[in-house]
Formats: sequence, C-alpha cells, structure tokens
Amino acid sequence: MMRAGKWLIIAVIAVMAVGCVQTSGQQAEQQPSDAAAERSSAIPEWPFESFKQKFSQPHLIDKEDVTLVTLRMNRQRRTPEIAAFLTASHLEGWFVLYAEENGVYKEVYAKHEPVYGVQVHGAGDQMISFRSGVGGSGVQKNNFHLLSYTQQGYKEVWSGLAYDLLANGPPPFHQTIGTIYTEDNTRKLYYQQTTYIYNEDISRISSTKQLTHVYHYDEEKSIYTPLPETGRE
Repeated sequence: MMRAGKWLIIAVIAVMAVGCVQTSGQQAEQQPSDAAAERSSAIPEWPFESFKQKFSQPHLIDKEDVTLVTLRMNRQRRTPEIAAFLTASHLEGWFVLYAEENGVYKEVYAKHEPVYGVQVHGAGDQMISFRSGVGGSGVQKNNFHLLSYTQQGYKEVWSGLAYDLLANGPPPFHQTIGTIYTEDNTRKLYYQQTTYIYNEDISRISSTKQLTHVYHYDEEKSIYTPLPETGRE
C-alpha cells in the first residue's frame, strides 16, 4: 500500500496531541488541549482510530500515514480546527475537518476521495483547500475544495478543477492545471486554468490555453460567486 506521507504535497503540516474523538458522531471522552499549536512527531491516537474506521481495510492503515494540519478558521473559538487526511490508494482516501464543540472535538466536514494536496489560506480567519479525486492509467481528474467557517457553520464555499489529464487512447491528449489565490482584504478568489494540448504524444505540446476567473465572497449565500466579465483568456 502506498503511504500518503511519502508523496503528498502539503502546504502546512502541524501535528497536535489532543484528546479522543469518535467518528460515529459520539462525543469524545477527553478535553482538547490548549497546546494545539505545538508541533509533535507523534500522531495522537484519536485521529488514527478515526481514520481506521473509515477505510475498507483498516488493518492496513499505519499511524504514520495520517497527516494533521492545525489552523484558525474561527478565532472566536478557544481551540484551533484540525484537518486530517490519509490516502491509501489512487481509489481510496479521506479528508476530515474537526472542530471543538462543547469541549470536545467533532467531525464537521468529510470527503471520501484520495487527497493530493492541502493549502491554508489567509492570516485572520483562515480557510483551507485540498485537492482530491480519482483516476486510472493515463486518466486523472482532481478538484479543489475550499472550506471556510460561515454563518451556516463549516462548509465548502468554492470548488473548481485542479488537475485534468487525458493521456490514454487516441490523440489529441490534454493536461489542465488549476491554481487558486485568495485575498483577505478584498475577499476575492483568483482561479487560473492552464490547458496543454498534445496532438500526437504527451511529450510534445501543440498548443496552450489559459483562462482566469475572479470570484467574490457572497456574505448572504456564504459562497464564492464569479464576478461579471470573468473567465477571460
């Protein structure tokens, strides 16, 4: 089994030793720790046991496969949020976000897909995005998922194509790469998409196309919506 810690690209990695949690929806038995920002080489037991319950073959999951990220999505809370993820194969993986509620950590968001990258956005109330998706031989499609704390709680406020590869079957082939950038002061999100076309084989680019999209944060709907006249080349 491929271990996620060896090949996932992580923007921010921080591990914290905190209390227990149960993914079945029951409350954890221990209080969260105030030392949440401290880095540790040891993976705590509760996210490890949480992830083991999610996978189809939990006996194959090793503790070092789990990666944790701590961040501050709602600074009014005493404790930070925890993002945890594990990719076991190109077909199975999980991303889970935990937040402290009534003195215990609970699961507030989960996505059942292999995860290929994580990025923390902002300096105030932070957001977190991750890339996930499935693929096969010569075919891969991943999407961005941007999470934020909103008036409706923790939710996905934007999603878009992160990576799309077609390098199998008859040509032409293509490869599309997406990037995102957010601004705290304007509440804007910039998304750029670059597509490479290969008419004969994947090693020789025949043409390139680039699109830029700009989104603003809709406070009422708690999502990012496109600004007029975006999607320009």
